[in-house]
Amino acid sequence: MDKETPTEMQPEADDSNPKAVPRSPQMQPSPDNVEPSISSPILPDKKSDSGLFVGVIGIVVAILIPVLQANGVDVNWQVSVFVYVVLVAICDWSFLKHAAPYSVQWKRLGGILILSLIIGGLGSYATVKQYHREHQLPPKTKNQVIDELTTLAQRRDWTSIDATLSSLERDSNFRDVVLYFRGIIYSNAHPTSIDPDQYLSLVPQDSTLFSNAQRVRLANWAANPNDRLKNAIVDSMERANLKTPVYFRLRLETPPPTTSYHDIANLYEEFVGRYHEIFDFNEMKPAIRAQAGTPMYVNLFDLQEIPGCTLLFILREIEAARQECRVTAVNDALAQYEVLVRNIDNAKLEMSLRSLAINPVIIKSIEKVKQGPISKACTK
Repeated sequence: MDKETPTEMQPEADDSNPKAVPRSPQMQPSPDNVEPSISSPILPDKKSDSGLFVGVIGIVVAILIPVLQANGVDVNWQVSVFVYVVLVAICDWSFLKHAAPYSVQWKRLGGILILSLIIGGLGSYATVKQYHREHQLPPKTKNQVIDELTTLAQRRDWTSIDATLSSLERDSNFRDVVLYFRGIIYSNAHPTSIDPDQYLSLVPQDSTLFSNAQRVRLANWAANPNDRLKNAIVDSMERANLKTPVYFRLRLETPPPTTSYHDIANLYEEFVGRYHEIFDFNEMKPAIRAQAGTPMYVNLFDLQEIPGCTLLFILREIEAARQECRVTAVNDALAQYEVLVRNIDNAKLEMSLRSLAINPVIIKSIEKVKQGPISKACTK
């Protein structure tokens, strides 16, 4: 068996025995050597940093407001300016107080400058955007744009038309307008080209645009008369069943004897049938005959052009009747002329003629007929 090694025992300290081993100072119990109880932890004493919180919230709000304004949420621009000034002040104060209270001066100033530029830049973007939104003019309607472009086309101001079309090309609602007037510009830039019917085919035929487009084409034809363009306009209007005064004016361009009195009279009956509800052809003056409770659309361009077109009909009837020795027809046409010039102001009549590219000199032509004999051939 192994022998047990005896353990050396330290003699206990005895206060009464001077030879006893003294206790080590580390062994003496003291309050510092007592371990704290796990059941009662000691938490560090920390205070909340409200300034940092305010600064962070300020930056978030500074980013949120321009995002909202960019998405169309209205925030009055004066309110935006005030809010951003306050946010810049709060964030700068928070930076100086909590982020860099003991930094050197250039770091403090640099931090303030960076914060102010970031928040101020966002604020300026949002405020300017809101200012323009509040002060922008209401968008023009399609008819207003068409009327504006039609006027420019009649003046042959192609540069202004091009600038207007460039601002409309991104709007799908104006696609037909842009296509047509691009064709007008192209046809005038290249006089030898065919009339741009391919552009007109994309324009709704029952729209105001299509009707006004024919007036532009009439003005282009009047500037450089040729049968090809005239026939193209007439064919387009016949396909669309759009027989406005522009259509009848072009049909009457060919004078007698190529056109007979019978053909002119039939065409005049069709003209009267189309416009008898807005013009009294017996009294020769505008007269709206709308039924009660029934909506009625009146094109003011048509109403303005009717007297001028009627005067051209009278002249063509007189010319054809004189060629065919129809004395009664000449007298009837002259009677219509007298009623027309009596009830329609001379200035309005000339304006009506010019809107149809008709020279007002035709008034003098009719006056000469009143004073001269019908024809030597008819008196034989």
